Amino acid sequence: MYVATTLFHWTFEFLMDATPNLFMKNYVMWLRQNNPDAIEERQEVFMDEVPFWN
Repeated sequence: MYVATTLFHWTFEFLMDATPNLFMKNYVMWLRQNNPDAIEERQEVFMDEVPFWN
């Protein structure tokens, strides 16, 4: 609740209607903007690119 009201500037009613997925997406976007080193971007790797399978 603290994060939603202070960081996102959401109202309590909007917070109660929001889904957990929406909350997490907003939190990740906030972290990317305000602390870019907090999240480590990972490259997508497919099974045929793994050395074990080649």
